[in-house]
Amino acid sequence: MSKHLAKVLRQIRFENRTFWRNPAAAFFTILFPLMMLLIFATVFGNEPTGLGVTTAQFYAPALAVFGAVSAAYTSLAIGTAIARDQGVLKRVRGTPLPPWAYMTARIGSSVWLAALSIVLMLAVGMVFYDLQIRT
Repeated sequence: MSKHLAKVLRQIRFENRTFWRNPAAAFFTILFPLMMLLIFATVFGNEPTGLGVTTAQFYAPALAVFGAVSAAYTSLAIGTAIARDQGVLKRVRGTPLPPWAYMTARIGSSVWLAALSIVLMLAVGMVFYDLQIRT
């Protein structure tokens, strides 16, 4: 493994640890879409509509995308702006970590969180609501 890849992977691990230490971000990125699926499927029932699609079949993909967008937007756009405002980006410039490795790690962390959110949403839909993934 090259030394640059090792730096990026170490920074991805740090970014993920930082994310999970913020309970509000973890709640709205991972748990909020799951709660919305549970609420919608409970309130509206899970009966097929006129098109033969159940409520969970309709809401699960939409809420999975919501979780992915939330992970990407909060981690990249808002997180980078907050890091700049708090002076984190200036401190990173003073370390041996190249700026491209820092941004690559932020992107990698966002992709990981988005994938986790999608997989959890679809798994909950399959286990509790007999979600069918059609291709």
